[in-house]
Amino acid sequence: MYRTKFVFTCFVTCSLLLSFVSADEVLVNRDELRAILSATRFEEDFETFDFARYGSEVQLIEQNVAELSSDSIFFDQGPGLVIPQVRFVNLQRLGWTRDGLEDLESQKILSNSGPSLEIEFPDGDVTAFGLDFSTISSIAWPDTALIDIFDAGDNVLAAYRLEGLRAGVESVFWGYLSDSPISSVRITGTSESGQPSNHSPFIDNLEFGVAVPEPASLNMWAMLGALSLCTRRITRSGWFGLAN
Repeated sequence: MYRTKFVFTCFVTCSLLLSFVSADEVLVNRDELRAILSATRFEEDFETFDFARYGSEVQLIEQNVAELSSDSIFFDQGPGLVIPQVRFVNLQRLGWTRDGLEDLESQKILSNSGPSLEIEFPDGDVTAFGLDFSTISSIAWPDTALIDIFDAGDNVLAAYRLEGLRAGVESVFWGYLSDSPISSVRITGTSESGQPSNHSPFIDNLEFGVAVPEPASLNMWAMLGALSLCTRRITRSGWFGLAN
């Protein structure tokens, strides 16, 4: 009877440990993200597009393209406008802005004909990412971002609501650490009341990679540690004919 209760206790302990080491969490600042990413961290800052070709008065350039990747041509520039480890899809109409538009501090992109854009990670091994969100004061620009995170099977891993995007202030960072590989992230702009925007938020300074240690490894070590404790206790209690 005692041993049955003890085995049950071990099982519960293992389950609790696995739940506590679940890696799913929101990352509140960029330093936190960088601390968990491996040396193969990737970053896209959208600074490759050369606005100087079009004169200082041009602050926002738009084109009807559905996807931005390392192979894309945007206006007369490309390929190589973004790094090959990420794609931006379902844009409908891509907008690319230079720094200085309503005090935006750097170049950014957005979906400029529809509320959503999607970020795809084609390598399939990303477990953590983070980026900056911002908006401007013009009518119909969103102050809230809905963030949906998907795995390779298009299953929703998590869904979040980021409020408080304000024109004339610094960008808002948001990041995420996942137990499972992240295939894509959909970002949708809305008002705080939930009304869809005509545009997505501006995004910038996307960083991503594989978290270290990987979430699966954390779970494995937690399980092995718990089972090791149980095994030592059972051995001392005389099971398997191993005790004196």
